[in-house]
Amino acid sequence: MRDKYYLNEWLKTKSFDELPERKKELVIRKMLELYYNDKTFYDDLAPTTFGSALSITLYNTIFMKKLIILTHSFPQNVESKNNFLMKYFTDKSVEIVNLDMNTSKNKWLEENLPAWDIFIDDNLDIIKEVAKENKKKKFIMPAVGYSKLTDEDVIFFIENGHIIQPYKKII
Repeated sequence: MRDKYYLNEWLKTKSFDELPERKKELVIRKMLELYYNDKTFYDDLAPTTFGSALSITLYNTIFMKKLIILTHSFPQNVESKNNFLMKYFTDKSVEIVNLDMNTSKNKWLEENLPAWDIFIDDNLDIIKEVAKENKKKKFIMPAVGYSKLTDEDVIFFIENGHIIQPYKKII
């Protein structure tokens, strides 16, 4: 299982934080080049802990009618990403929507699914963008490194009638 969510966090070596800033930038740039150019990038990956739990929950509950996976993808590896997702989310109630890197998830929701219930993402900026345009929704996000909520974030969600649920490990 992957405990890290951003690829550049997951693929780092343990000594990464000890590198000079210039070398850190080079490592991240190289990792992104591999991700961007590798057509089979997702072929050998395992799901995150939360992804596994969500997959299991989908098949063991009557409460989830439909799961729509909105995912930003590079054209080069969209097929690998789809195959990866379909391997773990095989139910007919799952729809995978590939968005180009410039398409807002919030805009897609507004145009295609205005009556959604729960939004799950690992990017706090995307969650906040969606939360600004919607009221009284539930948001779920990992409580790891880059996605930690600040006091201001919590106040924002409460003032807008939202529920925000960070998680560390589900299973």
